[in-house]
Amino acid sequence: MRALLISLACAGLAACSGGAPPELTASLQSGPPGPGHEIGGSIDIVQYDEVAGRATIHGWHMFTPKTREQDLKVYANNAVSVQSITRRERQDVAAALGNKDLLDTGFTLVLNTEPGTPLTQLCISMTDKHYGARQLNAHASDQPPCMPAG
Repeated sequence: MRALLISLACAGLAACSGGAPPELTASLQSGPPGPGHEIGGSIDIVQYDEVAGRATIHGWHMFTPKTREQDLKVYANNAVSVQSITRRERQDVAAALGNKDLLDTGFTLVLNTEPGTPLTQLCISMTDKHYGARQLNAHASDQPPCMPAG
């Protein structure tokens, strides 16, 4: 009986460690991230509907499976709430960085914003146990910057 319990416990631990990645969440912040963040990850695409008050952001972060609390910290000048966040597989990222732990790092984030106001500032940051404090880099020059010019 004891051997059976030990086998079940080991099987359960194996399933937990090799299964799905931890839940990905996003939380709104009252301002841009502070100093000490290195660039890591990317904001690939920002689709903004100013009339509807909705921003859809596609990108990838640098959370590894070792980080159990995977929360993207989001600052947008006109954000009201996080509508949703969905994890996406990014084989291109894992291959480019040579790290299979980064396979599930893609995301789609939808923010509710104040309708009729421009999205002028967007910052996404995170902290990983392996990679540390990171700020996602805007992929294109036409995306809202994290810090205003000047």
